Amino acid sequence: MKKIYILIGVAIVFTIGAFWHKNSLTKNQPTPISYKDATYTLENEQIKLGSTTKYFGNEIKADFNADGVEDIAFLLTSQTGDNGTFYYIALALGKDGGYEGANTIFIGDRIAPQTTEYRNSEIIVNYADRYPSEPMTTRPSLGVSKYFKVENNKLVTVEKPIIAVNPTLCTKEQRGAEFCAQVYAPVCAEVQIQCIKAPCNPIKETFSSSCEACKNQLVNSHVAGECKK
Repeated sequence: MKKIYILIGVAIVFTIGAFWHKNSLTKNQPTPISYKDATYTLENEQIKLGSTTKYFGNEIKADFNADGVEDIAFLLTSQTGDNGTFYYIALALGKDGGYEGANTIFIGDRIAPQTTEYRNSEIIVNYADRYPSEPMTTRPSLGVSKYFKVENNKLVTVEKPIIAVNPTLCTKEQRGAEFCAQVYAPVCAEVQIQCIKAPCNPIKETFSSSCEACKNQLVNSHVAGECKK
């Protein structure tokens, strides 16, 4: 009988010890941080998203640094005391079930972002900007792509001609869109026409967004920016 009591006591002590150990490990584990709560380097300063520096979107997820953990890149905006709205691409690296903020790179002032892609280990930001001779009050109409990659856990710019945008094909999702967000991010699309006698060359038409363009069944592709007359 005495042995039974001893065994029961040992079992209780073991159970309490295991519970305490597990609880201790849980307390010591870092709390996962959302990429929207992380700290980033912007113009040599440590910042968090807030009232002046805001999350914009156009995020892309992939394992940018090849460590087996998914990372994320997205656009943010920073507003100062003047009329500027400065767009940056930001990098957040996957870590401990959450994210750790890295650096940001300036893209442009008062641009019209289009899409963000990831191809051949490069992050591609497509947007519309102004021609060099145009004032800032002009709506962006020049299609531009900028390329980035991750080296040593930091975003770096890939030097390529930035004014080189290939047509973007419409997707099935865009074809079936019931409504489009009311934003002005113009694209130039080629609209197929129906005619009796060939040649029946498509005509170029400006749409307020890629969503609006691809809802048109006569549009197959588009590029960022307004059509030039």
